[in-house]
Amino acid sequence: MTRQMHVSLFLLLLLFLFVQLCSTSGILAESLTGVVLQVPRNGDDASQAYTVATENRKFIRIHASYEDLTKGKYCSKVGEMIQNFQGEDVKCEDGNTFTDEMISKYINTIIPAAIKLHADRLLVDPVSSPLVVPAFKEDSVCKNFTVPESHHKEGVRDADMVLYVAARNLKEFGVICAKNDDGRPIAGAINFCLYTRRSQQFFVRSAAHEIAHALGFDYDVFVNNNMVAESAFADGKKKRMLVVSKQTKEKVQKHYGCDTAQGMELEYEKWEKGKVSSHWNYRVAKDDLMSSSIAESAMYYSALTMAVFDDLPYYSANWGMEESMIWGNNSGCDLLENNFNDTFVDEYPNMFCKLLGGPYFCTNNQLGFGNCDYQFHYYDSDGEVNFAPILSIHMYTLHNFRISTMCNDQPRVKVTPSIFANDSVCLNTQHYKGTIESNLGNMYGICARVSCDEGKVRVIYDESEDWQECPENTSMDVQPSGFSTTISVQCPKYSGVCIIAPNGSSRRPMVYPPGYEETTTAPNTGEEKFSEKPNETVDAESESTNSNSGSRPSQGGQGADNTTSAEKALSEDVGASSSSSSSSSSSSSSSSRSRRNSETDADVPPTTEGNTNKDNHTSLQVPGELSIHVGMDGTPAAACVLHALFLLMAAAAALAVPL
Repeated sequence: MTRQMHVSLFLLLLLFLFVQLCSTSGILAESLTGVVLQVPRNGDDASQAYTVATENRKFIRIHASYEDLTKGKYCSKVGEMIQNFQGEDVKCEDGNTFTDEMISKYINTIIPAAIKLHADRLLVDPVSSPLVVPAFKEDSVCKNFTVPESHHKEGVRDADMVLYVAARNLKEFGVICAKNDDGRPIAGAINFCLYTRRSQQFFVRSAAHEIAHALGFDYDVFVNNNMVAESAFADGKKKRMLVVSKQTKEKVQKHYGCDTAQGMELEYEKWEKGKVSSHWNYRVAKDDLMSSSIAESAMYYSALTMAVFDDLPYYSANWGMEESMIWGNNSGCDLLENNFNDTFVDEYPNMFCKLLGGPYFCTNNQLGFGNCDYQFHYYDSDGEVNFAPILSIHMYTLHNFRISTMCNDQPRVKVTPSIFANDSVCLNTQHYKGTIESNLGNMYGICARVSCDEGKVRVIYDESEDWQECPENTSMDVQPSGFSTTISVQCPKYSGVCIIAPNGSSRRPMVYPPGYEETTTAPNTGEEKFSEKPNETVDAESESTNSNSGSRPSQGGQGADNTTSAEKALSEDVGASSSSSSSSSSSSSSSSRSRRNSETDADVPPTTEGNTNKDNHTSLQVPGELSIHVGMDGTPAAACVLHALFLLMAAAAALAVPL
């Protein structure tokens, strides 16, 4: 046998030993593991329990089931009889009927976009086999949702959670229907209703709010995971309930600029004294996705809400995807530690107000203009009402025409010089008199369309010809027709008007956790085919609505646990810009866009191509090839380095041996 053959065999043997040593030490393992001490839950044995925590979590796959959006299960015409969630027959009345077009829009656009907001931000231990949905409890509202028999038997493939969707115009809600052995919700249900609002942004965000409840944003879930504690206000007179878990506490301290903050305050229910709600108190978090007052909220998916999910043992938050929220940012400790009092108006003039009625100003979130409204209140632990007046959006009828001061709504009365469109926001101005036909009087704001391309704010207002760049901390003079003088318009902050896209998606660039290949692949969010699909009407403005139907909202041990104006809301509203993972290539021509641009932008939630498996489900997957994991400093683990050195020394020695 030649020397070369001896050396080759010897090196092959050493290479085999090298791989064995490295793999057994975890260096070539597909995921990092660590032993973690678990804190016992309520009722658990106090003895120490250990579990293995992995970094192998994947983006949650939420599978939407639309069996309850078939004819006969929602109100499609006046006088029709349907069943409510108590199993009782009720008659459909004028003002609460859905058209086929509205139902189709929810199935193909609204719900998938709402699911994507969660699928981009939450990771779970994936379910490898089809997800079998257990039977729901008899006394559960979930029992009155339609569950295909196959979900109980064969299960749902490529899903970590199944969401059952209904549209019975009683009350909107989101509930947990079943959990797995780890306590994670694997089945949930939501119901949506008709709203007077007509903005797709509102529909998508309010649906995401209800889905969050079904995913576990629930007070009982917080209690079961030792995440809440009662604490007195600074004056010691009243108590409040706080979410005090680690991540939530840290994010509260950071957002409000209060190092002594104990946690995040939950609101109390209005219909039952002392009952804690599954919502943030609107005094401290009005514009969060999980605020108690979604009608006035921008519904940002903020770090506060992401932290709650991250504190639950079965979720990991995809940090970097949190949306910034101006409300309460760097407000200090008073807002958190004190019940509302008169000093708040002077201390936080951009949040609260005191002049009842009065002129119209832009609301804090710049969704529209409103005047001071004392109807906004919350309840304390004793069931007493606490008023915290804010600038309130108005919706009313004048001369048989619907008036709205929501900028992305579509009122039927002209409000010069405002332009109402799906991509419009409110810009602060100097004082001017509103038009007679709008009956709004003294104004300090206008609605203008806003473009956020290339990280710059550009605006266009009624009767203007071109988009104009509007840098932060500057103003521009506007002279509408019929006005003898100009109006000074303040340019908005990019962070104030460019967080949420007009179609309800997030403008946050998509980021991926360590271990995920950074691509344009999006988490899996596709919907289920169902037996009877409503007739779909597609016009020139929403032609692309159904092009997304192939992108399924799919999402594992288990245990069961209003007006007719809304009819046109879903058909008339169109989204403008997609959730941008980078600056849009169309931004170069943004300054010359025509005024009609918002009517032709696609209204489907943004989707991106991903890895496609044999079932045509798009999903994010960790690269399949074997990779060497590196330490925190970017170097291979020490054990494997020593193995490699040993291999090199042995090879050198072998080559040096004479024949």
